[in-house]
Amino acid sequence: MSSSAVVLRCAAMTGFIAAAGVVESPLSAAPGVAATFWMSADQLARAFTGAEITGTYADGRTFDERYDADGSLVYLEHEPRRELTGHWSIVSGRFCTIYATSGTGGCFRVRQNGRNCFEFYFETRTEAEMRGAKPGTPSWTARAWRTDASATCNGEPSV
Repeated sequence: MSSSAVVLRCAAMTGFIAAAGVVESPLSAAPGVAATFWMSADQLARAFTGAEITGTYADGRTFDERYDADGSLVYLEHEPRRELTGHWSIVSGRFCTIYATSGTGGCFRVRQNGRNCFEFYFETRTEAEMRGAKPGTPSWTARAWRTDASATCNGEPSV
């Protein structure tokens, strides 16, 4: 096989892997957090646009959330039961969930841990903070999975 054919084959495979969401972008870790790979803006968009997730917070509470393609979202916390609406966005490589009537949302680093397991690490409360300020140290907040496939979450958070 010629060297140009090898280059083309590698480029094609890289494109396939990236499209499948397997390639992750390295990021220097914040102080006190082990080096890791966070999902890129493109990976976040592919994983969450039009998706519904279910998950668990660090304190054991459970939730569901739907991310519509138009940027709107619907959030349902199970205990205590409450429903919120708002919008989601991707800002500076962070996944932001902003609620219309609650200040509990924020912008998160997201780590994919397995085929259908996503870990959310809080950094800032608002999109404006994400755009203009140095984000805080990511802190593990929740683990979730898409409802259209079996969950692959196991064990403790990976970071």
